[in-house]
Order: sequence, then structure tokens, then C-alpha cells
Amino acid sequence: MFIIALRLMDMKQLLDKYKTLSDQRQYHKIIAANIVNRFGDAIDQIAFTWLVYELTHSALWSTLVFGVNMLPTVLIQPFAGAIVERMRKQNVMVVCDIIRGILVAGIAFGYVFGILQPWILLAVTFLNSLVEAMRVPAGIAIVPRLLDKQCFDTGVSLNSSCSRAMELIGTGAAGFIIALIGVHGAILLDALTFFMSAGIIALIRYQEETKHAQLNVHSYFVTLKEGFHYIMKSDTLLVICVIGAFLNFFTTPLNSVLPSYIHEVLRSGSEMLSVLSIAISLGSILGSFLYPLIAEKISKRWLLIGIFMFEAVFYILIIVLPYALTSLLLSQFLILVLFFIIGFLSAACSTYLSVYLTSHVDVDYMARISATFNACLCCCIPIASTIISLLLNITNFVVIILGTGFLSLFVALCMLSLRSIRVLDEK
Repeated sequence: MFIIALRLMDMKQLLDKYKTLSDQRQYHKIIAANIVNRFGDAIDQIAFTWLVYELTHSALWSTLVFGVNMLPTVLIQPFAGAIVERMRKQNVMVVCDIIRGILVAGIAFGYVFGILQPWILLAVTFLNSLVEAMRVPAGIAIVPRLLDKQCFDTGVSLNSSCSRAMELIGTGAAGFIIALIGVHGAILLDALTFFMSAGIIALIRYQEETKHAQLNVHSYFVTLKEGFHYIMKSDTLLVICVIGAFLNFFTTPLNSVLPSYIHEVLRSGSEMLSVLSIAISLGSILGSFLYPLIAEKISKRWLLIGIFMFEAVFYILIIVLPYALTSLLLSQFLILVLFFIIGFLSAACSTYLSVYLTSHVDVDYMARISATFNACLCCCIPIASTIISLLLNITNFVVIILGTGFLSLFVALCMLSLRSIRVLDEK
């Protein structure tokens, strides 16, 4: 796949595909806003973790804040999508970004003036995530209104690769930014990115007919019911949702036990954690960028089945290689390559799922369907984390990693017989 992707002729073809986006000027603004947002989010992820620890000196509070942050996405976003469907998506995005900017700035000022308490941090985190639960479906639903259908592949790929690249830059710069202007300064910088994003999105010009019927309890539940019915009547859409959930589920074990794996199996320190994270990020950027080319060369069905098959190989090899090879340096290098490939394939599959939703879901249902889809994907993370925590009480992380590999292989084999997967190549 990599040899095909890197052929000069194919690369020229890929660049020609991306040139077709040159006249999609309103969509350029979405990409610019997402780049700014991703940079701020990457800085905030590091700075906020540091702030929680400085404020509480407790790992329990860090876990609690993470759980509260996930809660609105899992429980509220599907219901928020039904509300967003009746609104102008641009207005929702602008207002949400401004509110989130104010909330984040409030945390920074509260910390500076010494009035920030753990419970305040928890409440603001919940409110921020609640607003984000409105913003995410609006951000997805606006895409098909700005981007020509023949540009969906390249548009979604470019947006994803640019966002991932900026996230990598932000993560790398976060430590230097915190050292230079402090935790409060880094969080204020994150707040500024929200205001910048709102300003960019406000410049978008497009046509959208909103539903003028009064939103009451009855009309809300009718809208919500229509969204769930839309998903249930499509076997392929249901399968795509389940596949995305499984991808998240099988990624969680690695994230949960990675520090232990690096220390006990690779016999390395925190620097290896950074190196492996960079490998995954670089693979993700390349996987997103090359997706339009991959989509032409590889069957969609085999792309989805292939990621689960490779995950099985990946989880087994990262345990076997360090013990099978006498050279620790060689095993570390091969594992680095495996992390790059898993990042590449995961990003390609994730981009395909986004493209599928954008191109196959009716624009009038997009906010509801994307909100439900995103909630299903996110709910697997806390579920997997809970299962891993329970399993660690009765076994070790090596068994969990190997078990995840065999489960991934089982899912791949099950997918081979699914008709809903086979029809993807017909669409």
C-alpha cells in the first residue's frame, strides 16, 4: 500500500485531486477554524492536566474531570443534535466557540486570582463539554452545505490531516508555552483560539433553510425520533457505527497500559512514550492526507476489515518481538514502525467513516445522525477503560494486550460474512 501510495504518478494524481478544492473557498474557512481549534485543544490538553494536578495534587480528581468531560458527549450529544438540526449551523458554531472561550478564560483568571476551586473546575468542565455537544454536530452538518459532493473525499481528508498536523505541533509546543507564560497563560491562549475560530466561522457565506416551526417538547421528540428511525432503517449505517465503536474500543487498551508496556517490555522511559506518540501522529497525518488515493486503490470493505486484521497482528507483535529478538534496539525500531502503520490505517479508516457519513446521510438529518454516531464512538472509551481496570485486578497487561489482538481478529473474521460490509463497494 505504501509503495503504491508513494509512486510519483499517483502522488501527482493526488495533488491534482487536492487542487480541485481551490474553489471551495467557504470550506477553506472551516479548515482554518479547525486548525486554530486543534492547536488550542492540544495546548489545553497538556495545560489543563497540569492545572488539575497543581490544584488538587490528586490523580482521583484528574480521573473525575476526565469522566465529567466525556459525560455530555455520550449522554447529551444525541439529544443536542435534534436541537441543532433546527438552527443555522454557522450561528450555533460561533456562539458555542464564544461561550467556550469565555469559560476557558474564566478558569485562567480564577487560577490567577486564587479563587479557583476543584468543584468550580468540575462545573466549568461539564459546561464546556455541554456546549461542545452542541458545537460538534453543527460543525459536521455544515460541511455538505459548503463542500461540493465530488470534493467530499479530498475535503474531509485535507481537513483531517491539517487538524492532526496542528494537534501534533500544539502538543510539541505546549511544554515550551507553559514554561514561557505559565499554565494560566497557556489556558488563556486556548481561550483566544476559540475567539479566533468564532471570528473565522462568522465570515462564512452560505445558504441554509432552517425550520421555522416552534421548537417545543413535542416537536423536539418528533425530530429526535426521526433521527433514530433514519439510522435503524439503514443496515449499512448501523454497521458503520458499530465498526467505528469497535475501532475506539480496541484502541483504548493500548492507551491505558502504554506506560506499563514501555517500562516493563521495552525497558524504556518517558522518552519512548513521546517517540511512539509522534510515530502514531505522523502515521495519522499521512493516512488522512493519502486517503483519496487509498480509496481508489483499495476496496472500502477490505480497508475496514484490514484495520482489524492489522490490529490483531499489531497487538501480538508488540508483545512477541521484544522477547523474540535479541537486539532491544531492533525490536524498538520495528515496534516504532508498527505504531506508525497503526496510526496510518486508523486515520484512513476514520477518514472513510467521516466521508461515508458526509456523502450518504441526507443533509437535513446530518446533525442528528452525526451526534448519535459520535456519542456511540465515545461511549466505548469509558466502557473499555472500566473493563481494563477490572481485568488488571485479576491478570496483567500482557494478557490484556494479547487478548485485544485475538478479539480484533475475531471481529475481522465476522466482518467477512457481513453483507452490509460487502455493499460498501457498490456505493
